[in-house]
Amino acid sequence: MIGRTRTAPTDATRLRVAMCSCSNYSRGYFHIYRRIAERADLDLVLHLGDYIYEAGVNPNHLRPVEPEHELIELEDYRMRYATYRTDLDLQELHRQHPVVAVWDDHESANDASRDNAQNHTPSTEGSWEDRKAAASQAYAEWMPIREGALGVIYRALPYSDLMHLMMLDTRLIGRDLQPDDLTDPELLDDPDRQLLGMEQESWAMQQLESTDAQWVLVGQQVIMAEVRLGDNPINADQWDGYRAARSRFYEMATAVPNMIVLTGDIHSSWAFDLATDPRGEYDPETGEGSVGVEFVTPGVTSAGFPTNAANAALVSNPHLHWAELTQRGYVVLDIDSERVQASWWFIDDVESVDGGTQRFESAWAVYDETRHLVQEDEPAEPVEDAPALAP
Repeated sequence: MIGRTRTAPTDATRLRVAMCSCSNYSRGYFHIYRRIAERADLDLVLHLGDYIYEAGVNPNHLRPVEPEHELIELEDYRMRYATYRTDLDLQELHRQHPVVAVWDDHESANDASRDNAQNHTPSTEGSWEDRKAAASQAYAEWMPIREGALGVIYRALPYSDLMHLMMLDTRLIGRDLQPDDLTDPELLDDPDRQLLGMEQESWAMQQLESTDAQWVLVGQQVIMAEVRLGDNPINADQWDGYRAARSRFYEMATAVPNMIVLTGDIHSSWAFDLATDPRGEYDPETGEGSVGVEFVTPGVTSAGFPTNAANAALVSNPHLHWAELTQRGYVVLDIDSERVQASWWFIDDVESVDGGTQRFESAWAVYDETRHLVQEDEPAEPVEDAPALAP
């Protein structure tokens, strides 16, 4: 097969980036990868984690995977990546576009952390360190990522003076086990509990303080913005379970005029202002009290929520401007000197071979030095003189 790629420009006035996550081979067909591949004008594709899933075969799922058992050993992980790469739509994505990727939890085990995972039982599955090392090695072998120290995937990629892309690891390298009590503020605010780990956090600070790029984009795994229903956060796996770490990151974000956080993991679509005090000194009309914005991409095949409970989330979270919790799809970022627009594209049917019709759903933008989202009526137009797709 003939493929193509694009290197980062030294001088850019406009960039186009697609972002996606959560591609469970067993749960559907990769029509979304095909639709992304067909966009000739993309500079790159961000895959924000859960590129593979580690679970064994479920008889109720659509497509069988190999091996049939849960992934534990190095050969298991290698075989699962090989199974995914038999998919023609995924092949086409990699054939047409450079992919910048980070892992989330399912590349190793569900709800993974530095020291253990919810889906790991040492008494029957052996050492977590051994399993984590096997998962990390298979990832390095199969994914388009430069080899460095095994297990280190956080990195920065400059795209001229227009965009500085930072990719974080909020999952394996520094994360303490998530808290089991979301009603205990002393636990949630404990400054010693880590999500990034001190080494990665120091690296992130250096990146934010040293870049002169107009836009800083931060690709990472779990929702950074506060999400509550009532008085308490709803998901300890997100930055809500590590509030001191989030406060430190928000403080670091003040070093740059424009920070945009890009997130996967939760199989649904969200658009936030990153308000330091959403129910206090924050104005949802002007964005005062926000340090940046966050765009969350839906899943490629992984199921969202059973019903669209977005209205309840919107009522409880004034910094949340839009959410859709049921649809699968992807996001296109259009970046120029004035603004960054995120447009959400949904595909209704990923469970049939013949599915794949896409539709535009919503667009939100942040303008230069505003740190605040505004809704837009239409997606940005494609680049007219984009290079041709590989034949």
